[in-house]
Amino acid sequence: MKRIIALALALAFVLMLASCGDEEQTPNTPSTPSTQSSSTNNPNKPDDNDEPTTPPDDNTPVGPEQGDEIVDTTRPTVKDVLSEALDVFSAPDTFGNEGKISSYTDYTNIDVSSLEGGGQYEIKNGGIFRITGKTSNGQIYINLKKDAPVTSVTLLLDGVDITYAGSAPAIYAEDCSSVTIILAEGSSNYVSDSYANGENGAIRIRSSNLTLGGKGKLTVKGNAKHGIACTKNIIVNGGNYDITSVKHGIYGKLGITVNGGKYKINSAGSGFKSGDDEVGSEVEGSIVINSCSALIKSSTNGINSYGTVEINNGRIEVKADSRAINATKNITLNGGTMIFSTSKDAIKSEADISIQGSANVKIETNGNGIEAVNVTISTEGVVFIQTYPIFEEDINGEYTLENGEYVLIEGTEPVYDRYTLIECKGIEADEKISISGGTVGIDTYEDALNATTIDLSKGQVAIATQKDGMDASDSATVRGSINVNIIDSEKGIKATNTVTLNEGSTTIVANTDAIKADVVNVVKGKHILFEKVEYVTSFTIRGGTFVSISTTKNPLTVTSAIPNAYGVVNNKELCVSGQMVTFMMGGITETVTLPKSFIEKMCVLYAVEAQGECKLIIGDNVKTEILTQGKFYQ
Repeated sequence: MKRIIALALALAFVLMLASCGDEEQTPNTPSTPSTQSSSTNNPNKPDDNDEPTTPPDDNTPVGPEQGDEIVDTTRPTVKDVLSEALDVFSAPDTFGNEGKISSYTDYTNIDVSSLEGGGQYEIKNGGIFRITGKTSNGQIYINLKKDAPVTSVTLLLDGVDITYAGSAPAIYAEDCSSVTIILAEGSSNYVSDSYANGENGAIRIRSSNLTLGGKGKLTVKGNAKHGIACTKNIIVNGGNYDITSVKHGIYGKLGITVNGGKYKINSAGSGFKSGDDEVGSEVEGSIVINSCSALIKSSTNGINSYGTVEINNGRIEVKADSRAINATKNITLNGGTMIFSTSKDAIKSEADISIQGSANVKIETNGNGIEAVNVTISTEGVVFIQTYPIFEEDINGEYTLENGEYVLIEGTEPVYDRYTLIECKGIEADEKISISGGTVGIDTYEDALNATTIDLSKGQVAIATQKDGMDASDSATVRGSINVNIIDSEKGIKATNTVTLNEGSTTIVANTDAIKADVVNVVKGKHILFEKVEYVTSFTIRGGTFVSISTTKNPLTVTSAIPNAYGVVNNKELCVSGQMVTFMMGGITETVTLPKSFIEKMCVLYAVEAQGECKLIIGDNVKTEILTQGKFYQ
């Protein structure tokens, strides 16, 4: 079982944090699961290629659910610790009011009230058309003559309510150079197709780009496939959109650019979708969001591109049964506030992911928070990730995690053992994770940071995990002005080859090893570890301040270029959670508060760039221990 860590103690280790005034209810984060429970919080989750035929209704749960886990309520979460920083996600939404509209005085009036019984209004010449009226079975069909003097069409929707019961879209453009749909200021418009529609959208533009804008409202119901679809590019400059679809909400095959507007999308497919991944006829798309206010509820992916995704500003909330953002190419988040609740990896790219500029990202997920080849975080904002594992049970044997897969081990006696169905790491990268800015909080069931190489150089990082804080298959480095606070973990920093602490500030609370690697180098900075260093080849302290308090001794063969002292306190009444411990050496004083109890004994390694006798004071001058002066090497 994980050790109980008092919230007040965790706060003492975070230099940049003040109070815990978060009024938001703390989610139910599982601790080590009970073997007696028989329930699961595993909702039905479609595969990426198995899209539902109906969108979720308002009562259908999407994203993480709070299970019936027995939770250690005194265990601090990163949400507790970062309460003030997380206020950014509850700030008022100031986006979505864009949408300048030109004054139109020269246009053709079309009243769709006369289009009953499958009637069609065919636009054969370009120009501006003001659409009004209501019909339960009518269609606007754009099919320009080859010799039309004007090849562009502008539809000014001004209080239209159009449903088409036939086998085609309600608004259908088949031949023109460009289509623009303007929502008249103050107007409310409705467009719907039927289940018999054989084309990809209630509004379908086949041959040209589509531009939308204005200051009215457009409600679209895609009963057959997409809500709004275009075979080329879609540009949205403003407007208020309420879209329900059985596939994608807005689909621009070559690209989608959102410059403004408000969006409420409820889709069985993706909210925004670009590109085509059909084998043999792949088309690379792109999604660029410059500003908007969006709420997307999806049974698959919220934002999905067979290509790139770029978000520069706005407020975007996604609740998805799969991913919030999914892309085959780079995902770049430059700004805005994003709030994601998902049942699979929240942000996933087959290439690289960059969170930079002023971007704020909040993730709650049943899968990995962020997954890519390389992940770079250099934002001036906040990145918060919380994972909720999905458990299953088996009575035939015990499951163990091997190489990322849960393997059944046959036992002589049937046992109940709960195991996670999918990975739920904080950030996973095939190659490198780099954090060089921002406030990053990760509260996760599995590894918080998992990559070949991990490099932390600037900003503030807070981690709580049931597994390892950092797991690098090659090397992990803490350097620069970074402040790293691992408030709870199995192993704090683990690397196959090298762990280097070079400047910065590190606090690690671990269950087994605070650091485990082949080679451990401490160069500069202040590093306070609550558990030991486990190494194979070498453990060298070259400078800075280094404190390790553990249940078992750190290796006495540590090579140190600065004075060090070590010793054992055999008094379990003093080595308890909440106890204050002060180190004094050569005029330098360092005080820490024990975040957990060391039941039988407390082993200490203390190294500081100062000469002189080392004195350890436990409690309020209750007891003074003189630690043995260790060897050090120049």
